[in-house]
Amino acid sequence: MSERSRVNNSGPLKKPAERGYPASSGSVWSSNAPSERGDIPSSSEGEIVSEAARQKKSHPVQKAVYDISTGISKLNIQKTLRIPNRPDQGGTLGKKVKVTSNCWDLTFHHKTAYLYFVEANSVHRLEAKEGSKTEIRMPPKELRSLIQQVADSLPDTIIYDGGHAIYSEDPLPGVTTDPVERQIEIKEPFGRDRLLLKYRIMEVQKVSSSDISHFITNPKATSMNMPQECIRLLDCILKTVSKQSFVSLGRSALFQQTPIKVVMDKLFTIHKGFISSVRPQWKVRVNLDMTCKAYFVSGNLADVMYSKYGDDMVRCSTQMAYDLRKIRVETDKFYKSDDGRAYSRRFTVHGISSLPADRLMIEELNQSVAEYFKQHHHITLKYPELPCVKVDQKREVYMPMELLNILPYQAPNASKADIASEVIRCAAIRPQERFRELENFANNMLKSHPLIKQFGLAIQPRPVEVNARVIQPPTAGFGRSGVQQLTAGSWSTPGFLHPAGEGVEIMWAVLSIPPNQVCFLLRFNIRLVL
Repeated sequence: MSERSRVNNSGPLKKPAERGYPASSGSVWSSNAPSERGDIPSSSEGEIVSEAARQKKSHPVQKAVYDISTGISKLNIQKTLRIPNRPDQGGTLGKKVKVTSNCWDLTFHHKTAYLYFVEANSVHRLEAKEGSKTEIRMPPKELRSLIQQVADSLPDTIIYDGGHAIYSEDPLPGVTTDPVERQIEIKEPFGRDRLLLKYRIMEVQKVSSSDISHFITNPKATSMNMPQECIRLLDCILKTVSKQSFVSLGRSALFQQTPIKVVMDKLFTIHKGFISSVRPQWKVRVNLDMTCKAYFVSGNLADVMYSKYGDDMVRCSTQMAYDLRKIRVETDKFYKSDDGRAYSRRFTVHGISSLPADRLMIEELNQSVAEYFKQHHHITLKYPELPCVKVDQKREVYMPMELLNILPYQAPNASKADIASEVIRCAAIRPQERFRELENFANNMLKSHPLIKQFGLAIQPRPVEVNARVIQPPTAGFGRSGVQQLTAGSWSTPGFLHPAGEGVEIMWAVLSIPPNQVCFLLRFNIRLVL
């Protein structure tokens, strides 16, 4: 029987209406629709086309695209599915205890804010000649970071999430639901040029903080009805008012500027941070937690390398190149613009020279790197015996090590195992000390900030205490040894391991062979009895 005959005998495909999903607008049902089990079929389960027809087609098969989120929103929950209401009376087993959670009650005024979407389109350098400008190409991440200057130009009452979202209680003048193209003159990070940023802004929707209050008072509400935009608004407000003494890296955590540990031999530091998130838990509460993260050591490049290698750094160019791969550095402000202003430049490390600065020659000029900087930039190197840093991937362009500074908060190049080991050591603190740190952060969170009074934010000084029960450890059976009582806090018991003896039937066994000693398998003659 041919493949096509076998497929046709399997019966026709069910229509979307028979599966409980809305039919698409086209006549062909997309194979990307979820199945009755809720999983998504693979591409092999899609539209059936004969081999001859498939060879004749020079273009891909056009299939109707099914929006999974739309299908889920139209999916009705069966009456047999009952979501429990909380809080209930609790259990009856175990010992009653009071547990302190890392959640704090949060109160706020009911306000309505406008949500705006902002996107940076392009950056231009304004030339000395009036009306002349040149577009600058930037990576998407650096281009997105310029939105912060757009947020800084708006009123102080706006709330910026660090990405593309801006919240404002009052509508921004001239901004509607239709995208508006605008431009603003911004500061260049290096102080070299005048830049013109072109961006697009539009109103997305209105967000009301009262939605979360309605959610927690609705007895039939489920997680599918959770007001996510309202939660994001409150999260952004808390992060904005609490980041005055912290460094905001991304959208999740706030980190302390001073590291809690420096691992110089691995060239990374560990910073402690705090994570806050608003959670509707029968009341509006803010969940606080601590985190630790590793970053590459920052500071003067020559000083950092000397701290690791000491006087041997002159002979360790290969190892230093491995340590500094893809690390971003910034020069001192010794470059001069046309109007005499000093500025710096940023580079990526692509290698380390094998020769020192006083012996590394620039062939086009027939002079050493040390002589070049003394002649062109009037800089006499303090350490001409140090190697130079290659700052161009394709060309042989070198910079003296002592004139470069490692930018902060970069991902370390150390092994993941070394980083994880040190981070675990820093994060492993006693619960009493952890809660003391969290309480200090919660009490210092809402300092003087306009948004606190504007939205009426208030956090209770003490964390929430809840009723709980300590359940007795379970028992486990391991065959011949019978039922064993597992120890509290440790589910390891001697009854699991029973030495095998002569004449004893072995029902099953675990054989562990180290990866570097696989040759030991050749010494065994293993016979499997089925």
